[in-house]
Formats: sequence, structure tokens, C-alpha cells
Amino acid sequence: MRFASSHRFQRPFAALVYPVDSFFFDDSRMSDLLRSFVRALANVFHPRMLWLTLMPFAAATVVWGALLWFFWQTLTGAANSWLNGWALTTAMYRLFDAVEFSALHSVIAPFLVVIMAVPLIFVTVMLLIAPCRCRVSSAS
Repeated sequence: MRFASSHRFQRPFAALVYPVDSFFFDDSRMSDLLRSFVRALANVFHPRMLWLTLMPFAAATVVWGALLWFFWQTLTGAANSWLNGWALTTAMYRLFDAVEFSALHSVIAPFLVVIMAVPLIFVTVMLLIAPCRCRVSSAS
């Protein structure tokens, strides 16, 4: 004679010793869990969800890409002149020269511009996602 959950009958105190066992191996709960996972996966790959997810990233990429394209020389020049005013940067440049990495002088200012742009890009994406999230919530 076969039962749906025969492991309970073989171990009468299994619920006391293995409390997780009865939760994870109950067939109805597992099938509900798998069914909800499949539904969630189908909703994630729905074209509207993909559009609402990728559109803010694409818009932020276009906006910040254009800004950095047109103002790159200005931004790196300003960062370079700002860095040259510091004694720490001068000492760092001397250290680069001592270990024969003089080419790193030209890398520091663009790196600083990129480091400062990343949080701005993140905030832009979050601000673009917020209206999309409100529209999805009100449509539900």
C-alpha cells in the first residue's frame, strides 16, 4: 500500500526531529511553490516588464553618454587642475615617476570623473524607474 507521504509513517517522530522535513517534502506545498515560481518567471519575461525594466537604463545611458561625450575634455581638464592643486597628488605623481609609471598621470583625472559620474548615473536610473513603478502599481 502506497501513501502520498509515506516517510511520515516510517518515522513516527519525524515531525519532532525534522520539522523542516514535513514542510519541504509535502507534495501539495511544493507544487504550489513551483507553480508560483513558473508564473513569476513568465511575468518577468513579459515584454511590458522587460520594457519597463530596460527603458530607464537605456534613457540614462543616452543622456549621460551624450553629456560625457560633449563635456569630457572640460570635465577631465577641471579634474586635472583640481588635482594638481593638492600636495598629495603631487607626491603621488612623483611616486609614479619613481616607479616608472609616468603614464598614470593621464589616467587619474578621467578615473575621478568616472568615479563621480557613477552615483549620478545610478540616481538618474532610480528617478526614471520611480514613475514606471507607480504606473505598474496603479495598473494592477
